[in-house]
Amino acid sequence: MKPTYIAITELRWFNAIRTQLSTKGDVYWAADSTQALSLVGQLQISSCFILVDCDIFGARETIEHFAKNHYAVIACGRGAHATMAMMWGAAAFVVVNKQELLNEDAILISLIAQGCTNPQIGRKLHKSEDSIKIWIGRLLRRYDARDRANLVANALRVGFIR
Repeated sequence: MKPTYIAITELRWFNAIRTQLSTKGDVYWAADSTQALSLVGQLQISSCFILVDCDIFGARETIEHFAKNHYAVIACGRGAHATMAMMWGAAAFVVVNKQELLNEDAILISLIAQGCTNPQIGRKLHKSEDSIKIWIGRLLRRYDARDRANLVANALRVGFIR
């Protein structure tokens, strides 16, 4: 019998995760831990692997919650998250290829480096100003940056943009 995986991630990342795991078992998507628990009940399964994307808001609390309740938690994301995820209680860590979407992140950071404002970035990328603000907030957390200038500096330092 193939194992069941419930991936707690943003929907935009789910296809990359599903593609990488679909040959190993059944893969389902959940937006958060509440939805994941509901899905366990709906599927009537006694055990499953909970995949937690380390980039989601509340990843630490989600990993800690499922680990404390004896679920097999597999954290996923970029390799930089591995140590933190294991400290939070994850049983394993999987590096997930998000390269295509990370290219969009590089475009956004490059526009910031050029001095573009949020409305200008929104127009260029065909997204709302609010979406741009949220996206930049996520990048600030991901790159451990204090502000936009620090985000660009960190991205340059690690070679993410040139």
